Amino acid sequence: MSRSNTQPGASEPRHASSGEGFVEQGWVQLERLDGSYWCVSDSRIDDADPARLLGYVERLGRHRYEALRLSDPVRWDYCETLEAAIADLVQ
Repeated sequence: MSRSNTQPGASEPRHASSGEGFVEQGWVQLERLDGSYWCVSDSRIDDADPARLLGYVERLGRHRYEALRLSDPVRWDYCETLEAAIADLVQ
């Protein structure tokens, strides 16, 4: 899988020096699943551990993102930017 570095706050990951679809900043990993869906993971946790997956982000419209946090209990929030949705998942 290709990787590129950017701040988790970029609306659309802008730095794609190593390719597109996967962004890593610190321990936060953002993987684009398709044109409007992303998976957010914690790289500090082993790949085989389901706790690694923090949640998903879906772009619903131009300035609307849904962040689905896989916590107990599962919750979702609506945000105006991709970076806000990611921040919601990693807090």
